[in-house]
Amino acid sequence: MFDELVPANTKATEVEVIVQKLADARLITTDETAGKDTVTISHEKLIDAWPWLKKVSQ
Repeated sequence: MFDELVPANTKATEVEVIVQKLADARLITTDETAGKDTVTISHEKLIDAWPWLKKVSQ
């Protein structure tokens, strides 16, 4: 769920910008399920890069 991607002390709108860029690059897909926004990783490269992305975002 999208809400799970928003870290504490971070504005949801800031995360939305990043999610949109990743969706535009077709690395993730976005949808709405049961009234909740969902985000799904759709490209293997994003999964491979996740440890690096997590490190640089801290």
